[in-house]
Amino acid sequence: MTVSEFLQKLLKSQELTQQMLDDISLYRKEVEEFLREKFDEEPTIRYGGSKAKGTMIKENYDLDIVCYFPRDCERDIKDIYNDVHKKLSEKYSVTPKTSALRIQKIGNNKEKLDYHIDVVPGRFVDDKKREAFLYIAQGEGSRIKTDLEKHIDVISKSGCVDVIRLGKLWRVRNNIGLRTFLLELLVIDCLKGSKSKDDLQRSVKQFLEYLRDSISEVRLEDPANTNNVVSDNWSDNERRIISSKAKEALDIVDSDANDLDKWREVFKEPKSDKYRRALFEEV
Repeated sequence: MTVSEFLQKLLKSQELTQQMLDDISLYRKEVEEFLREKFDEEPTIRYGGSKAKGTMIKENYDLDIVCYFPRDCERDIKDIYNDVHKKLSEKYSVTPKTSALRIQKIGNNKEKLDYHIDVVPGRFVDDKKREAFLYIAQGEGSRIKTDLEKHIDVISKSGCVDVIRLGKLWRVRNNIGLRTFLLELLVIDCLKGSKSKDDLQRSVKQFLEYLRDSISEVRLEDPANTNNVVSDNWSDNERRIISSKAKEALDIVDSDANDLDKWREVFKEPKSDKYRRALFEEV
């Protein structure tokens, strides 16, 4: 097995089962019906996030449900965010995120059941129902204008979906704090102009080198709004940690870039029988 074949096998192992897909579809229907019942404005509700972009991985996934109100809605974006939070709290456990609300269902024994769902409240900018204002629940609070449909289009058509999914798996298994949207933009920026994006070994290694060498200075703009610099709130310490983690991975594979067990180590996969036998013989 080549390294690229191993990486393809990893991707295959991260496909969601039909039961998982059925479950999140059912949960989405339940949440959508609940929101429509609670709001007279009949918000527009759509899939967003990794489900729409094709970048889901089984090991760590969520479903973004965008809940956008009409442009002539009289409430400001902060009030919309808080109202959606309040209504969802009537039925779910709600955890605020940067611009989304993570919901969990309360079980019969008061335990929290993960729905893998984030609700993203917003208000359309105009009647075209593309651009929308989102509330940023950080610091003193603010709003940004963006277009999640543009995000979906840019990422799903980037030719980088497989590398993004492998990047997400590496992030999860190495416990790296890196927002998914930033990771997606990093991969796309790293591989722009590449004619061999489908060469997974080369592309993943190139991405790790990019994180190690360039992350301290990289500037990432929202592809839907260049005035929104999404890397602005990214601390120097967070960048250093990610760079260090990428260096650790490269130190492993650079000793022999075609050694499958080196790549297994990077992705926290079990070593091969051959590798384990060699260790035993050394002892």
